[in-house]
Amino acid sequence: MAATAMAMLVWMPLQEPSKTAYLNGEPVPLQVAQPSGKEKPVGFGPWKLGAKVGESKPHDTRLNLYIVVPGDDYQSESESASLYDHNRVINLAPKEDGTAEFDVYWAVALEPHLNQDFHSEAELLAAAQRRFLPGDLYDIKDAPGAGFLREVLQIDSLADLRPHRRKDGSLPMVLILPARFAVRAGIKP
Repeated sequence: MAATAMAMLVWMPLQEPSKTAYLNGEPVPLQVAQPSGKEKPVGFGPWKLGAKVGESKPHDTRLNLYIVVPGDDYQSESESASLYDHNRVINLAPKEDGTAEFDVYWAVALEPHLNQDFHSEAELLAAAQRRFLPGDLYDIKDAPGAGFLREVLQIDSLADLRPHRRKDGSLPMVLILPARFAVRAGIKP
């Protein structure tokens, strides 16, 4: 599934984001490094995420950048691209106004009645630890992040979520998965 999810990243003309991210609930101007030399651009749907750097596995020395779907901050003007609407949340600021490498994580809402617009890592992690029991008629299309699950993560059915279900059948309210790439970014005054 990870290789497929990577393949779904879009290398096409992308919209320039407004560069806002949230750090502990406060908006910060996050400036992502653009590709130079042989670096590859990385993005999803109409959005740029910057230059792909580093290993494909998350690394403890990197900071975290969560792409939270759905979200109100990065909204496409195109109705067909609304499944990529998201917020960006970081866990820490780079030291001394420098840049740092950020492991990218997808954070996708699964619980149908979850309408929280996440602005901090603590909120995201708490929602990922809270569980809900999907009803008998629950389908992937009922998840707030359904389009993203289908198009980017290749999760088309409840059976595809089996690795994330507990024995009682519950699922996390928010599914957090590593995107398997990192980007460089800094907070600019």
